[in-house]
Amino acid sequence: MADQNKQQISQPVNHITLSVPIKLEVETSQYNSWAELFKIHCRAHDLIEHLNSDKPVQSAGSSKDTPITPELWNRQDVIVLQWIYATISKDLLNTILETDTIAKKAWDHLKSIFHDNQHSRAIALEHQFTNIKLDNFPNVFAYCQEVKMLADQMTNVGLTVTEQRMVLQMVAGLGDNYETIGTYISQSDPLPKFYEARSRLILEESRKNRNSHTAASTSDSAVHTTTGTRDNRDSLRSNDKENSCGNYQGTRGRGGRSGGRGGRFNSRGRGRNSNPNPYFSYAGPRQPWTSPSPWAW
Repeated sequence: MADQNKQQISQPVNHITLSVPIKLEVETSQYNSWAELFKIHCRAHDLIEHLNSDKPVQSAGSSKDTPITPELWNRQDVIVLQWIYATISKDLLNTILETDTIAKKAWDHLKSIFHDNQHSRAIALEHQFTNIKLDNFPNVFAYCQEVKMLADQMTNVGLTVTEQRMVLQMVAGLGDNYETIGTYISQSDPLPKFYEARSRLILEESRKNRNSHTAASTSDSAVHTTTGTRDNRDSLRSNDKENSCGNYQGTRGRGGRSGGRGGRFNSRGRGRNSNPNPYFSYAGPRQPWTSPSPWAW
């Protein structure tokens, strides 16, 4: 029976981070959320009394056939203490770690840490909450999560943050890029719930990303088309230039100067157009010059 109880209570030690995914830290100050998840985990394993008492107590879910002996209580208490240590930061661990301590003492120590100086922490959280901006976050989801976390932290220190104020503050920090959807949310009557408003903002972000991607694809296609047309035009010009140069050289090689060795108007050259004047016909060899007869005048 003792071995069976030992196996039952030691099995969930390795799965505490699945039930309590929040790592308790001084900076984030998520004590209330962490404490609620931790208590739920303890109730699920019938160990909630270790957070309220330092002596063996027969819990309501325990069987009368297996009474809580000091030995079993101490073993269970050590397991609860391990759960506490596994879900807090190293700074908090060094603060509450003591020799031969018990789970209730560590639990109370953490509670006192996060409930002291509430007024100072409330002022700092209020300043962060009212100055939060979407431009400081990579996307809308991270921005909305920060708004929700700050609201929870303010609640932990005694400040009341209504869901209406969360929505209005979330809209106030959007900026000009989301002015249209922000105006629509803020002017809705009644004002939408926080998670509904967050869903609308995420959908708007997705729509903007799709439009940007489509515009970028269209621009790239236009650039490729223009580049291809320019390359084709340059290729045609290059071919025309080569053809012109070839025809010119061929003409000079075949015709040469249209003179040849026979004089200015001699047509003995090899060119196709050796006569420079197509209207001038050669009548024969040149005759010697003689003076005209007197009677010709």
